[in-house]
Amino acid sequence: MRSDRLSGIVAKVSVGAKVGWLVPVGIGLAIAGGLLMIGGGIMLAFGITGLANSRRPVRDGPPKPPPAYE
Repeated sequence: MRSDRLSGIVAKVSVGAKVGWLVPVGIGLAIAGGLLMIGGGIMLAFGITGLANSRRPVRDGPPKPPPAYE
């Protein structure tokens, strides 16, 4: 470094690109994420309220063993 505290190298760099398909991809991913979030909320609601288990028959104990074949 020099005595005036400047390194002697100055760089101002800028990089850019125009991508026409980036906005539609972003919108599609946002919609897909929203649909997945809604589906997850529905599954969570069914799990919490027990609606998925209401159709199962109630058992009176452990399951019966299978029949013996001779």
